[in-house]
Amino acid sequence: MKPLTPQLTVVMVTPTTYETCRTTLRFLRQQTVCEEIELIIVCPCVEELKPDTEEIDPFWGYQFIALDTLASNGTAIAAGIRAAKAPIVVYGEEHSYPTPEWAARLIARHQEPYAAVGYAMGNANPNTLTSWAHLYGQFGAVVEPVTPGPATVLGGHHTSYKRALLLDFGEMLAQMMDNECALHIALRARGHALFLENVVSNHVNISQWTSYCLLDYIGQRGFAAARFSAGRWSWSRRLFYAAASPLIPFVRLLRIRGHLIRTGRNKQFAPQIYLQIVPALLCGAWGEALGYLLGEAPTNHQKKIKFELDRYAHITPQDRKALREANA
Repeated sequence: MKPLTPQLTVVMVTPTTYETCRTTLRFLRQQTVCEEIELIIVCPCVEELKPDTEEIDPFWGYQFIALDTLASNGTAIAAGIRAAKAPIVVYGEEHSYPTPEWAARLIARHQEPYAAVGYAMGNANPNTLTSWAHLYGQFGAVVEPVTPGPATVLGGHHTSYKRALLLDFGEMLAQMMDNECALHIALRARGHALFLENVVSNHVNISQWTSYCLLDYIGQRGFAAARFSAGRWSWSRRLFYAAASPLIPFVRLLRIRGHLIRTGRNKQFAPQIYLQIVPALLCGAWGEALGYLLGEAPTNHQKKIKFELDRYAHITPQDRKALREANA
């Protein structure tokens, strides 16, 4: 029998139809606590979503939420969080595939006083060096294997939260969910603790190099804007961080190298991987400087949403074929 209330709400977003969510939903149905999971799908039009209700019937329950325009991925996720019925919420990317124990481990860890519980990330398209560069460049601290424990860094869009604490952000929730690294900093500043759990979701990473560089620029600009907004920074502090932005690639590169060594892959990929990572870090530093000075670019959200909700457009044809065969 299904419980009276769900323990975990998974929010998914699609710019088109149910079909874009189908692969991730197959992995979610394989969760050992599937009947404790509420599913929410946010889309532009419920009538055009065309969900397969037989496929999602095993979940505790489901909701479909329509937003006339997906102004940003964060806006859609925030709408799902506000409608959620579970005390724990997590964003389910259409290009990240959790292992069967994923939900149970997140629910169990949230019984402890952690505001956010993140999880490890594997590589769902490991045959391309650029996919590894993107994975380590953006998510190095949580690339599997990881040691579980209290953490200061978790993966953006790969973290679960106590819903009540997210609602405290009010009108800023959409911006925070679009830039979760800034959200984690804000939670810690409010005195909350974070935890990294040793359970894996396999992530489809960008494997077209130009797309990787552009996303790092867009992502870092959004991160900077969300960070100063959440912290209500003074102009002097924003100018200081913008002036220090040339140091950012060096700091990030040292951390990335440390995570390549930690996971035992530095000898496997070096030095070629750094030739792909360094230009992306330079693009990211430029974006972060502009973010501190000018805030979010008007077109930033719409550019970013294409990376988040149409990931297959930013991987190589070989990766696309391999993933479709693996998930057939």
